[in-house]
Amino acid sequence: MVRSRSGKGGNMIDFGILYHHCSIPELLQKLSPTFSFHQKTPTVQQPWLKTQSLQEALEPKIKSDSRSSLTSPTLCRYLNDRKVPVDISKKYCKEVDFEINNKSYVAIGFENRSGGFELRNRFFKGSSSPKDVTFLENNRAKEVAVFEGFFSFLSYQTLHQKDLPLTNFLVLNSLAFIEKNRQLMEGHQKIYMYLDRDQAGVKNTECALQWDEKYINKSDLYKNHKDLNDYLKIGIQRLTKV
Repeated sequence: MVRSRSGKGGNMIDFGILYHHCSIPELLQKLSPTFSFHQKTPTVQQPWLKTQSLQEALEPKIKSDSRSSLTSPTLCRYLNDRKVPVDISKKYCKEVDFEINNKSYVAIGFENRSGGFELRNRFFKGSSSPKDVTFLENNRAKEVAVFEGFFSFLSYQTLHQKDLPLTNFLVLNSLAFIEKNRQLMEGHQKIYMYLDRDQAGVKNTECALQWDEKYINKSDLYKNHKDLNDYLKIGIQRLTKV
């Protein structure tokens, strides 16, 4: 039993929620920055989401076993649901088999510059160590487009598949890396910011705009959506209905 100064009793999780003023998923994310815990409807394919213990959630042991070209029908359907063509995803992503606590799973893997992977499937969002940004250089381009996550990057590629600008690409994979990569970004003549439209994304965009006039906010393109992928999905759905 842990008792706070206010006199409220409870366990360590209760104390953490009270101390940080956050929800259980937010607390887990604070305690383990390389793992995102999202409550989902339990499924037969992903039993670990239903049965994993708190200790497993706090200290996930993600081991990447193999990587190959994207062929899994399940992952391809997931990409289709997010309106990202498989052919585009294959250029930048791999199909990654990985383990968590001796249980095997498969996900779309987006590699960072240190050899770690951002891992996504319909039921899982996480990353293997080491955590880092992904920088894609395009023929010494003088401009860079900056994204918070790789699905926003893939959405940009989808939207511009017929007229892709000559630019470098920086995928942060976490907003924690934005200030650490100022030198990399500011080595370009223009820096186009495509961060999410949530509170953290907007705050970091506003902060970057104060650093240098090189930074240009491009999130107005999808200002009524949470991110570029949401804009892509809803935009295509609307076009389909017309």
